[in-house]
Amino acid sequence: METAPPRVAIVGGGLAGMAAALGLSQAGLKVTLIEARSKTGGRAGSFIDPTTGAEIDYCQHVGMGCCTNLLDLLKRTGQLDAWRRYRSLTFIGPAGEVCPFAGSRWLPAPLHLMKAFSGLSYLSQDLRKTIAQGIWKLMRLRPEDQANWPTMQDWLTAAGQSEAAIREFWDVILVSALGEATDRVAVAPARKVLVDGFLSHRDAGDVWVPQLPLSVLFGQRLPDDLTRRGVEIRLSARAVGIESHGGRATGVRLSDGSTIAADYLLIATPWHQLQNVLGDASDAVDDGDAIASIPASPITGIHLWCDRTLTDADHLAFVGRTIQWLFRPTFASDQPGRIYHQIVISGSRDLPPRQQLLDQVVGELRELLPAAREANVVASRIVTDPKSVYSVSLATEKRRPAATTRLPNLWLAGDWTATGWPATMESAVISGYRAADQIADNLGRSSGNERPALAKSWLARLLVR
Repeated sequence: METAPPRVAIVGGGLAGMAAALGLSQAGLKVTLIEARSKTGGRAGSFIDPTTGAEIDYCQHVGMGCCTNLLDLLKRTGQLDAWRRYRSLTFIGPAGEVCPFAGSRWLPAPLHLMKAFSGLSYLSQDLRKTIAQGIWKLMRLRPEDQANWPTMQDWLTAAGQSEAAIREFWDVILVSALGEATDRVAVAPARKVLVDGFLSHRDAGDVWVPQLPLSVLFGQRLPDDLTRRGVEIRLSARAVGIESHGGRATGVRLSDGSTIAADYLLIATPWHQLQNVLGDASDAVDDGDAIASIPASPITGIHLWCDRTLTDADHLAFVGRTIQWLFRPTFASDQPGRIYHQIVISGSRDLPPRQQLLDQVVGELRELLPAAREANVVASRIVTDPKSVYSVSLATEKRRPAATTRLPNLWLAGDWTATGWPATMESAVISGYRAADQIADNLGRSSGNERPALAKSWLARLLVR
């Protein structure tokens, strides 16, 4: 008589939970994915704008070539065709300088970025020299020494980086990648972004941009793929506690009073919801209160509909301005006289009131983009998620937990767990894959979901510590 496969309940239908569901279903387990909202996708979602009727993402999400696990998830679930790969960026300097940034396709990393770096014409020769020295020092920084500085800005100052160098180069890369200001972020995640994200492999800095709304990608296509694999998805089901008996988790208690029994449990909610899901089992996670109190960092999306296209570029990075990124999603439902653009501002704690912010952003666009000078804004919406990402401070890095807990059959996943990556989609997928692999290994089943990082070039192996 064939025995029933072990049951796994996953609480949280974001990328971490869905990545785990993919891995566990492939290992032959019976998986139930529990999501409190009416759609999966977590923070990577969309909404219908009531003014225009357009479906737009709360905030633009992108992947990078170094995100090997995210790209693996997209490929395995048949979604990579809905993402476009860009091998170059365009920076808009403080005075409107248009600076293409593309690495060499034949020089080894990190030399592949020499020409791209020299093309940042808004940087003076002295600033380029200063920044190059800082990059060298960052590559040579030992991992064990990264916690010696409270913040990345402290390290940059100690490394001889001027205010202008920080404002016009380091902040441009780090704030958008980490969702936090350099005077708050720890050195380790900042180094991770720069060294792994740009300097170690020619493909690492490629930018992958979704060509469909996130609600379609992660709220329809990805869960549909999981369903075809046998995963049961329970939407609008809020977990309010973990049932346990004899030192093991036995099920998930829902707000309607029902319980979903399981042999293995995985909590893959945002960090600030962890204690609510654990309920009376809060002592199952070491320092659960400290994890739940990890500070958040806000990200603001400014959605603009203009009477004309502001740029032919699909995306632009702005230097030393309130605007950090401008995206022109190709899937947006543009109508004559109503062209959609999205502005992204990370670490958006100290922004002015909404109308003042809108005026400021539109003023910058008109100053820096010739096509915007005669443009009129016909509709707008400002969306700020105060808990968009966790703040990647040194204190946070010390609080990030492993996947395992005090209960032998209860695991954690989420971009906030100790993945070695900052608050990114890559970190979320790694955490889900890692938890799935550990559960499968616990059962003696082969899994192997987590993908290795891109291999460093021969030169990067010599230069990077």
